[in-house]
This record gives sequence, C-alpha cells and structure tokens, in this order.
Amino acid sequence: PLIPTLEAIPGDRRVTLIWDDFAEESFDPLTGYDFEGYRIYRSTDQEWNDMAVVTDAYGSVSSNRKPLAQFDLENGVQGFSAGAANGVQFYLGDDTGLVHTWVDTTVKNGYTYYYAVTSYDRGLDSSALYPSECSKYLSISPDGSIDKGRNVVIVRPEAPTAGFKSAELSDATPIIGGDADAAIGYKIINPLSIKDGNTYSVSFEDTLVTGSQFSTTYKTKSMTVVNVTNPAYPDTLINKNPNVQTGAILPIVDGFQLKLANMAEMILDTVNSQWSHDGIYAFSIDRFRYSRTEGTPLPHSYQIDFGEIGVGTSTELVISTTRTLPAMPVNFTVTNTMSGEKLPFAFWERDALAGEEGKFTGFTDASRADEIIFLEPVNDSLIISWDFTLGATAGADTTKRNPQPGESVVLKMLRPFMATDVYEFTASGQRIDDAAIDMDLIKVVPNPYVVANSWEPRNQYSSGRGPRELHFTHLPQKCTIRIFNVQGQLVQTLERDSDIWDGTEVWDMLTKDKLDVAFGVYVYHVDAPGVGSKVGKFAIIK
Repeated sequence: PLIPTLEAIPGDRRVTLIWDDFAEESFDPLTGYDFEGYRIYRSTDQEWNDMAVVTDAYGSVSSNRKPLAQFDLENGVQGFSAGAANGVQFYLGDDTGLVHTWVDTTVKNGYTYYYAVTSYDRGLDSSALYPSECSKYLSISPDGSIDKGRNVVIVRPEAPTAGFKSAELSDATPIIGGDADAAIGYKIINPLSIKDGNTYSVSFEDTLVTGSQFSTTYKTKSMTVVNVTNPAYPDTLINKNPNVQTGAILPIVDGFQLKLANMAEMILDTVNSQWSHDGIYAFSIDRFRYSRTEGTPLPHSYQIDFGEIGVGTSTELVISTTRTLPAMPVNFTVTNTMSGEKLPFAFWERDALAGEEGKFTGFTDASRADEIIFLEPVNDSLIISWDFTLGATAGADTTKRNPQPGESVVLKMLRPFMATDVYEFTASGQRIDDAAIDMDLIKVVPNPYVVANSWEPRNQYSSGRGPRELHFTHLPQKCTIRIFNVQGQLVQTLERDSDIWDGTEVWDMLTKDKLDVAFGVYVYHVDAPGVGSKVGKFAIIK
C-alpha cells in the first residue's frame, strides 16, 4: 500500500502521532482497493531491535515485529490471514475502525523514540495471497545524519519550560438556543496549531424523520464550524459535516478535534414527563394529524394546569374543509415552560357530556378521549404542533380517572442539537506565565551520573564509547547555563532559546574545549534575565 505521512508532537510523558489518509486510496492491480489498516511501531533503537520479534514455524526470526497498536477497517475482515509465510500468518486486526491520530502515554521523558506508522492490505484469501505492508525505513549514520521514510519520526518527550501553560479551549457557550440535551467537548490534538485568542462558532442543521417514539421527530442533520475571530472574514473549517452522532470522529481543525454527546432524535423525557397525581389515566402526545393537516412537532416543553371550566379559552381552528374546532371556555391552560408564556391551543371535544362542554375528559363516552392541540406562535402567526390526549388503552384501567382541578401534567422534550442552536468558544494557545515560573524546580537528570545513562543513543562507533547526555530540566525558555568545577573554573556555557514546550537542555558532557568532562562534583548556575537564577550541583561518578 501507499506510505502515509506521519507527524509527531512531543509532550510531557506523552507523544501524539498524526498521519494522513493517503494510503487508503491504494489500488492493487490484483485485488483492487484492498487497504485494510494501520500499524504503529515504537522503538528506542534505530533498527527497531527492542521491539518484540515474530518467529516463523522454523523458529527463525521473521521480518515482522509486533506493533504497539493496530487499527483496521470495520468491514468484517479480522483475525489471521488465510495465507502464511513459513507458517506465519498476518494479523489483520479486530475491526477497531480507522483513526488518524494516536497518543502514546507510556513514554518516559528524556528518551529518544522512533515511531513508524505503516499501512497494510488484506491480501486475497481465496488464493492465499499474503497481505502486504509498506516499509518503515530509518538510517542514522555515525556523523548524525538521518535518512528516513515519511512515515517515520524521531521525537523526545520532555517536561515543558518553566511557567508553561497548556493550550485549551473554553467551554462552548450558547449564543442562540443552547437548551439541547447534548454537549460539545474537545480534544487538543496538536497544541502547536492552536490559535491563541481565536473564536469559533458551532451551528447545526436539523431534519424531520420517522421517529422511534413519535410518528415524526427531529434529529441533527449536520454541523458547521466557523472561525469568527474576524467577523468580516469568517473562515469555514467544517462545512455541514453529517457525523453528528455521539462518538463520531470529526475532522481535526486548527489543532483540535470537537467531540459531540448528542441524542439520536427528539424524544419525550418519560422520567420527568408525568401527571401530578399517579391516579390519572396515562397520556399520549404526538404531532397532530387529521386529514391533510399535519402539525410540526416543535422541541419545547410544556405544562397543562387543570381547573374549573372557564379558567382558559381555546382558539378556533380549521383542521379540514369540513371540520372547524370552535373556540370555547375550557378547564385547563397550557404553558410553554421554556418561555414561561401561556400557549394558544385548540380543543377537540370528542368525549362530550351534557353540561360538561369544555372539560377535558376521556372514556366516559365509549373509548374516545378529548384532544388538546398546541398552537405555536411562529413569525406572527400560529402553527399547529402537538396533539395531547389520553392513551388509547388507558380507559381499560378502571383504577384510573380523569384529571381534577388543581392537578397538572408536565411534558418535557429531550432533543438533539438543532438549527436553533449556535455555540461559541475561544482558543488559548500554549503560553508562558511569568508569575508561575519556579526556578527551584530546575534539576539535573540523572544526578549522580554514573558511567552512562539509559537514554543515551546506541554507540555508532567500532571502538570507544558513544555520545553522553546530561539533561537540565524545567528550565525557562531563555536562559544561560554555566557549569563550573569545584575550583570555580568555567567548564562549559550553554545558551538556551527554545520552544516553549521543551523545558530541557541537553549537555553532551564536553568541555568548552571539546574534551570529555572528568569525573567529580560540578556546580551549575542558571541565569534567566528578568526571571531569576538558580545554583545547584551534580556529580559524575566513574
């Protein structure tokens, strides 16, 4: 398969890998588009020697190494391949689904790691054609020059500089709407790409669908993300992306990836929607439908309060060419609990009793029940919305009754993100807080230094020892490190002006005259102009 391009972002005891989807377009002349997945390899050795090997049926070490992680298509192709090479079958994955970013939190600061992300195909089981995997090439010459493939990176995680503040996004604040039963979260993928002070807008589209609880209901259709830092020149980063389900993988933009916790569709909150008294008939609510008239199920919440006839008055409503529901005094009122406003409604009296016209009842006349039709004000007019009645089979329960004066019912809708919801949040990039710099955190690692250190690179020479490394950690971004012997003689000066995420300066343990430093005790002085200084000591033991 084609070779992906890999990028690595170091952090404090973590490394983030990001790669493209270029390999997923691989075309095999024999099997067609048979890309299957990615494998992630990690080593502290340029020849990947510290990775677990895979032996063949003869006990010989094969060319395969055990990957640190593996991700493959959710396509039913999993387990071991049918084809084998010297008894070794290729493991095709576990239908995990593809990802293009992965965070390694098992690394140690100060160590140099080599990562590779390879792509592989599924082969052809019918002909036992063995799956193939792209290469991971890396070569470091004795003079330090590096030759590697684009799917290989070299990275060293370190503690950040003194006073370092991580990149972050503020909470998504509703600008319009915002009462959805859903949430917007995020994950910082590449903190170096976070744009400090930039503001982003998140909006949604919705659509009506056949629902599981209502005959018709709303669901989220798409999401759009726009950088609105400069309102005159908004920059659309995600345009009507349909991946709006909980856990869906959204594109990485400006260094972050949004995450949604979203409802599949609008439903009735059956826990909090209930009568004030449990002795009343069960109710039913759905969008209104009669003849060719259909209501629009708006995502609001309501309360119906019952009293004596005359406490409220219904609105006249034409529901067909042959039927008009008249206005009349009734024994209830309807309130939109989201706005606090009384809601207009029509009343279809289908369970009429002489002398009780306008009283909401059910099952006193055969199996019918009255209906309350909600009328929502939209653009200076009223539209038909919900139809509230008593459940079709509720009358069979002789232990239940109709609502009485002083009783009420609460109707709460749980809804996903909709077109009426717009959120904004602001990004804060990586930065240095001078007030948070603590020079006392500076230390030398390892201390004492005994002969060698485990994070030093492998010796590239035929004789003698390889390069040595002593690390100064938790340093300010700009500072000067002076190293003295116990006689007060200057051994070496290190000038530091680093990236803000890298708080480590590596000393190769050579003097200013390019000689190997002797064993003994040394004093170091760190001077950070405008910040402060630190004096400490370390030992080098033979």
